[in-house]
Amino acid sequence: MSDKSKTDYLGIVIKKVEENNGRFRIVHPRAEASISRSMGKLGQLSPVALSRGGKDRYEMIDGFKRLRACRHLGIESIMVRVLDGPERVLKAAMVQLNRKEGVSIGVMDEALVMQPLCHCLRHAR
Repeated sequence: MSDKSKTDYLGIVIKKVEENNGRFRIVHPRAEASISRSMGKLGQLSPVALSRGGKDRYEMIDGFKRLRACRHLGIESIMVRVLDGPERVLKAAMVQLNRKEGVSIGVMDEALVMQPLCHCLRHAR
């Protein structure tokens, strides 16, 4: 990941964001509802993390609840930071960003991310 990507925030149209990595995260309806209420009152307070997914497309790395809240509230764009790097680095970022921001990623969520990460590392040799 480049240092530049950690500080540059962009506004991205939500329709350009894909959630393929969402399969590595468990949905908690109460937490989803809480984020939606908060964003409805205060707006988006912190950016989500994305990687470039292809031509004019982005893949969600961190901020799944915020993205779904935006969709639920009818918000059309989202503040993001774009991370660059190989797939294994971006998967590791899914875990690290939650630890770094003081939000504990659940054990099951971490296991869901770590399994394909181990697979990536095994095949990178």
